Amino acid sequence: MMRWSIRGGLIFGLLSWLFFLVYGYHSVSFGAVSLPLSVMLSGLVMLTWYGFMVGYMVVRSAMEHMSATVWYDMALLMLFISSLGAWGVSVLQLAEVQNQLFTTAMTHFFLSVFTEGWVVLALLAILIQALKVEEEDLLFSSGILSVVILTGACLTFPYGISKVLLTPELIGAARFGGLLVSAGLVLTLYSLVKKSERGSVWIWPLGLLFLKALMQLGASVVPAAFWLSDHALRIFYLHLLLLGALTLCGSAWLHQVNHRMPKIHFLSVSFSVVVVLFSLLMLIDLWPFALKGLWVYHFAGYVSVLPVIVVAIYWFKLEKVEGDRDNTLPETTTMNRR
Repeated sequence: MMRWSIRGGLIFGLLSWLFFLVYGYHSVSFGAVSLPLSVMLSGLVMLTWYGFMVGYMVVRSAMEHMSATVWYDMALLMLFISSLGAWGVSVLQLAEVQNQLFTTAMTHFFLSVFTEGWVVLALLAILIQALKVEEEDLLFSSGILSVVILTGACLTFPYGISKVLLTPELIGAARFGGLLVSAGLVLTLYSLVKKSERGSVWIWPLGLLFLKALMQLGASVVPAAFWLSDHALRIFYLHLLLLGALTLCGSAWLHQVNHRMPKIHFLSVSFSVVVVLFSLLMLIDLWPFALKGLWVYHFAGYVSVLPVIVVAIYWFKLEKVEGDRDNTLPETTTMNRR
């Protein structure tokens, strides 16, 4: 069920992206019928999330011995909560609620809980499992650290709201939530770094997560105008987490479970991600004005395809290695592996 849910999520996600690209949130007319296909397809994506959760609950009893189980539990809880925020956006649209703050807040609640909750906790779960971190290795219990991050993630949604809609209470909630998430991250990363070896592939996602925590800590203490007025800074922050830490964590996991893959392939993915992050860094207001120009936007656009190309090559090589390995194994062993 979990595998079919992942496949369904990929298919519906690609289709919904194509319709969002062409039509956005607008409806598509079919004769006398007008349907918001992009929204409907994204709703189907969330149904695959629920299928994945059900499959996880079926196999969870076999994971009780794992130190990362609590983190996986909390990550999926955040995925469920974020889905409620997404359904809330649809309900407000159907109810034709005119208050822009409600609809905007619900949208960003969904997005912040997804990124700061589901993504961050899932990454930490993978890192804890990969680095064999036990409960006694952590400064605080897994339950405390994950709940701190979970609580903070639910409060950070005002970061994405336009400053004309923000109130002092919302800004205060965002600051407090950012402090909680960054504190929980740093405390957890401290134990993870101690367990990692020098030169390990896991240093890359760990380092990017630490940089993400520092940026979030900074946003929680500096004047709100600093991050509200710089849209490029928000874009860099999101790419630091989603393109940087998430992509490289997945690549590191693939590298670890496929020992026959040369390390150069993982390093190529890492290099392509760093180049894109550097190109986005040049767009923020803090970048020296003397080094800016129209060329930085062209550079960012051109290098954005670099990770796609490198990951495609990595995936092709990975499939070839898997195929060669299957051909060298006895038939019964190959069937068991699949």
